[in-house]
Amino acid sequence: MSQTQDITVSDAAPISHGDTSRALFFGFFFLCILLPVSVSLDGLRITPLRLFLLITIIPYLFRIFTPGAGGASLTDWLMMAFGSWLMVSLTVLHGVERLPYAGINAVEMLGGYLVGRVCIRNAFQHQAFFRVYFRVLLLLLPFVAFELMTGRSLLMDAFGSLVSFGKNYDQRMGLYRVQAVFPHAILWGLFCSIAIGNLFYIYGGTLLSGGPRSLLALGMTYSSLSSGPFLAGVLQMGLILWDKVLKGRWKLLLVLAVFGYVTLDALSNRTPVQIVIEELTFSSGTGWYRLNIWEYGTQSVMNHPLFGIGLNDWERPDWMSGSSVDNFWLLMAMRYGLPGFLCLAGAIALTVYRVVRSPITDPLARRMRVGYLVTMVGLFMALTTVHVWEQMVVMVMLYIGMGSWMFSGAAHQAPDGQPNARGQSSDHRVHRDPAQSESPVPSPYARRNPGFRHRRDHK
Repeated sequence: MSQTQDITVSDAAPISHGDTSRALFFGFFFLCILLPVSVSLDGLRITPLRLFLLITIIPYLFRIFTPGAGGASLTDWLMMAFGSWLMVSLTVLHGVERLPYAGINAVEMLGGYLVGRVCIRNAFQHQAFFRVYFRVLLLLLPFVAFELMTGRSLLMDAFGSLVSFGKNYDQRMGLYRVQAVFPHAILWGLFCSIAIGNLFYIYGGTLLSGGPRSLLALGMTYSSLSSGPFLAGVLQMGLILWDKVLKGRWKLLLVLAVFGYVTLDALSNRTPVQIVIEELTFSSGTGWYRLNIWEYGTQSVMNHPLFGIGLNDWERPDWMSGSSVDNFWLLMAMRYGLPGFLCLAGAIALTVYRVVRSPITDPLARRMRVGYLVTMVGLFMALTTVHVWEQMVVMVMLYIGMGSWMFSGAAHQAPDGQPNARGQSSDHRVHRDPAQSESPVPSPYARRNPGFRHRRDHK
């Protein structure tokens, strides 16, 4: 797509039947995410989500090469390279007997990315995804409140022996850490935090319309009593407030952030990172432990730069009894080596760069871009303090993939091959200049927003 061509979703006229079908699909996907059950198949745990990904990964992989998905991009190739290197690394280090484990990890990583990449191809589908997300949070709210006060997870109790993980009864500040249907409270908090920035901009982008929904997601993030996800949520709210008050002067914010960091570092006998750990976490002890994880984890990467350490234990002092690495990015480099990490990091960086640089003019799509990037900043920060696995690694990969419609040209398309307002199928890209075409028929988006003007009016 030409760098000078504006992207607009104004011509994408969603059909009500298509909207309903896509919402039902997203509902089914969230059901797979939230069912905490599994069965063992030859020593490998199969969950509803893993089964869904096993069924869809090959069709979705082929689909990204089609015009309807915008064609394979460099980001797609980097993600495919990451999935391939993951399997190579684990096979080299552990032999072919661990190939099933390597395969299911590649399915979760690459398969999650493909769900977002293929199933969310325009602003209306993006909007539908987070509308379903919000309804899921509302449905879980009473269960979360009960668990926060009592420590009991009614949802996990309902599935009994089918649940594939245990309930933790950790308390902080007199409250029980909520894990809902996730293996750990941190994963639950991160799941809720992904909705904060997106809900604000999906629902109008104002303090009165999107604000209450974002605050609900922030409150549910807090119920995990995990500092990483909660601070990521607070960061998102701060970025939203900056956008509303100063109209998105992001370059100024970046300059102020760098200046503030340097000033704080110069005037204090503690580094800014140490201040955050001591003052802004629920437990400063776990924060200091994370600093030591970073020190010895990076040394592990330098010692094993090519294939990493795989599933082997990492070298650390005896007093560091825990084996977990509370840093997703660091663990990717430790486990799969620098080639795997660079493929993943490159895919994410390229996605963010292209989303930022994409010349979007449509008001709806512009709001969604801001929400996507605000949440991406919070997610990036959270993943420097926590590791994700099971359902949440799929959600993280999905979130990376779902931003591709903002730059791949698919923003011109109506959902699922339905004709748009000009009678054109979404199976073909639209590159025609609207100023040279007939006057478009008002789309449902335009009818719902009387003040909306088609792009040709801005010529």
